[in-house]
Amino acid sequence: MSNEKLVSSLFDTTRMGRVIISIEAINEDPKVVYAVMSKIIPITLLISKEANIIEYLAISDHFDELKSNEMIPEYGTRIHSNGDATFVRKTFKRQIPDSVKDEIMRTILKNKVDLDKFKEFVLRFNKTATDEDFETYDESFLEALLIYIDRNKKK
Repeated sequence: MSNEKLVSSLFDTTRMGRVIISIEAINEDPKVVYAVMSKIIPITLLISKEANIIEYLAISDHFDELKSNEMIPEYGTRIHSNGDATFVRKTFKRQIPDSVKDEIMRTILKNKVDLDKFKEFVLRFNKTATDEDFETYDESFLEALLIYIDRNKKK
């Protein structure tokens, strides 16, 4: 392994990203996985047996620097003939305005929203909603929250 620093600081969360590796790749070509893992520090991982993948939330100097209100992007990996790995940002740079996040928090507190019940409500209408959807306080989240509150007031 080279003397290159993996990350400038273990606590540098301005360079976070999500990397997905198939379990098949881990089993069939561990050298590829080693090449990727040698460039990141995993913080958490999520194993999806249904999708046959492991998703890593990681930090790395090889990831773009994030602004304070930017969503954590997903990175694809490229393995070069020399065995080196590079990362390609797959998701767009998207910034959620602080005003939207503030409005969501005010609305939740003002209406004493039970977030577990809100999640159940959303999942009844959107079977493809993921946990990430409930962690992304964006305009879509706010719209669903307002609909949920409106429906509960009519009960």
